[in-house]
Amino acid sequence: MTASAKTCGKAAEACRALFRYQGGKSRLRKRLVSAFPAAFNRYIEPFMGAGSIYLEVWAGKFRGPAYLGDYNAAIVNVHQVVAADPDGFEQAYAVHIGRHSREYFYYLRDLDASDWPPVEKAARTVYLGKAAFHGLLRVNAKGKVVSTYGTGELSRMTLDGNRIRTVSSALQGAHIRHGDFGWVEEVAQPGDLVFLDPPYYGGNCAYVAEGFGVEDHLRLRRLCSVLDTRGVLFVQTNADRLFVRNLYRDFRLAAILPAPAIGRGGAGKQPVGEIVIANYDFQFKASEKFEVAA
Repeated sequence: MTASAKTCGKAAEACRALFRYQGGKSRLRKRLVSAFPAAFNRYIEPFMGAGSIYLEVWAGKFRGPAYLGDYNAAIVNVHQVVAADPDGFEQAYAVHIGRHSREYFYYLRDLDASDWPPVEKAARTVYLGKAAFHGLLRVNAKGKVVSTYGTGELSRMTLDGNRIRTVSSALQGAHIRHGDFGWVEEVAQPGDLVFLDPPYYGGNCAYVAEGFGVEDHLRLRRLCSVLDTRGVLFVQTNADRLFVRNLYRDFRLAAILPAPAIGRGGAGKQPVGEIVIANYDFQFKASEKFEVAA
């Protein structure tokens, strides 16, 4: 089974993630996937977030086995529910749209949903993200949504049924799990592609239980060495900092233009530089522009 970096033409709009997530790669998805190898056997992504990169890969006609995961249980639940029950998710999400208001947003955000059915949890998570400031889902280390209310425009939150079912189709063929990235070493085989988008070194790791510190980055570096020795292709994104460059100096590195800052007063902030790390030769499309997945 091979994978192509080409997009799916008119269907590309329906291949976008259903929501945006802190640290996600919706703005960089086309540039990153354009740098992926032309062919690989299986796709592995342990920090999938909203799933923007995997969906872009799937839009490029990849239909091989995929292994996806994330440490955030609420995010994993969304993907599992959408894969298994897109109709149920659409119906549950529509209830929130029908009740949408600033007051309802905060009421729903502060409810204890720990005992809710998975489909109800998933619809709540996505609604809170879509209705949040800048349409960006933010959670703390305990998985609690901490986003503030952002917009009253229903057009920014409506999810077309075709889009939901397209994402569902992409996820149905994937193995989706909750947990630390360590499982990748057990799964990865020669000829696979692993995409790694960890919490950036020196960045905000408040949304990761117990944080993601230096020791975790060292563990990730050791994993990359194992993958490289095994003949597994990998691509990683991280902060463009001296620590990261020194850590991965034996691999191929390329700085990329930082995406515009997201948050209050973001336009006046100095964006953090980002770097792409890989164990194969790659090149970005110089003309590719940032795109936002609404």
